[in-house]
Amino acid sequence: MTTAAASPRILVVDDEPDVATYLAVALEDHGFDVVCAHDAAGVDSEVENHPPDLVCLDLVMPGDSGLRLYSELRRNPGVGNRPILMVSGVSDGAALVDGVLREHHLPPPQGFLEKPVDIEALVARIREVLESGEAPPTEEAS
Repeated sequence: MTTAAASPRILVVDDEPDVATYLAVALEDHGFDVVCAHDAAGVDSEVENHPPDLVCLDLVMPGDSGLRLYSELRRNPGVGNRPILMVSGVSDGAALVDGVLREHHLPPPQGFLEKPVDIEALVARIREVLESGEAPPTEEAS
């Protein structure tokens, strides 16, 4: 008897419920187990109860920005070494993220996709990251 491996668990974080639902349904259609969070409290709850294999994180959100959540996730022992893909409608968001993360001595995300998200590109990047075991580099203590 063979047992099927569990589907990778993806946490989609976006303050816009329609966007989160769209991404969740599209990723579920590609075989992923998806949960959504719309704010920091939702992220904390999901991470604590069922750590995801990968996080898809919106950059611009009211209150706790995606960058702040990214920083908190990277410092969280439960998910700090899990891959994170950033998603944003901000043009040149990747350059903004890179500069801010370097300033705060945080490793870069495993990818950056612009909205509207190309689902095939997102799925391909998720599979590539999960299959390769790609994780953020660890920061050496000074």
